[in-house]
Amino acid sequence: AIFLGPRKGRFGKKKFKLAQQSAAFQTLGVLILWFGWYGFNCGSTLSMQGYAADVAGSVATTTTIAATSAGLTSTVLSWFLEGKLCVGRTNNGILGGLVSITAGCAVVTPECAVVIGVIGGADLLWCFTVAG
Repeated sequence: AIFLGPRKGRFGKKKFKLAQQSAAFQTLGVLILWFGWYGFNCGSTLSMQGYAADVAGSVATTTTIAATSAGLTSTVLSWFLEGKLCVGRTNNGILGGLVSITAGCAVVTPECAVVIGVIGGADLLWCFTVAG
């Protein structure tokens, strides 16, 4: 990074925004990450016998609910705040919900997973607004 330096237009008076490259590939990448998140969260129970199978099912449920509610929240908020629907915001909201639920996915109820997802999606959109 020191050898190449910053990209042209990164610093200075004339700044430009990089365009989204491929919404289809971005969505495919998010779906692959989401699928892998099940292996991480549910696989953390380390067993599928007895009570651990119930915990793994609960973990899968809370992971799905949080990711979905975060994706919907970021979509709706970006529609109201920016006046447009953006696939990138939805995808990033899904990832924000997955990150938000990971720590407590085994002990959270589905209702709380909705709240965690909404907060994760709104927080992600707020961070993009402040940073961008």
